[in-house]
Amino acid sequence: MSHYVPRQHAADLGVPIIDYPLRADFGRYVPQLGAILIKPRMRAALERSVIAHELVHAERHECATGVPLLDLRMERNADRVASLRLIDEDELLDLMRWTTDPGRWAVELSVTADLLEARVSQLRRTEQAVG
Repeated sequence: MSHYVPRQHAADLGVPIIDYPLRADFGRYVPQLGAILIKPRMRAALERSVIAHELVHAERHECATGVPLLDLRMERNADRVASLRLIDEDELLDLMRWTTDPGRWAVELSVTADLLEARVSQLRRTEQAVG
């Protein structure tokens, strides 16, 4: 597992993480509060992934624009950056050699399927650029 610890990164940035009973989201950066709200009692891998994703928004002071294309781009970018922080490339490649099951990779890496998919797509881009 990567040595990146989202809660520590949030503390280093001075971004509070507040348990809050969100209805539609697992997490949300609220610029007006300078804080990340997360749904209470999530499993560790989900919480870790959500906080890493929301920290990207916090660092960039991003919030939803209401423009679907822009919001989608912002969300995908947050997934990409969070996945690069959470998933070590060598460890992922070792897991890919060990088993062909992406669900197992996600469990071993303690990340969500969305972030795993974002990280795997980065591997493919690197391979395409080199190849």
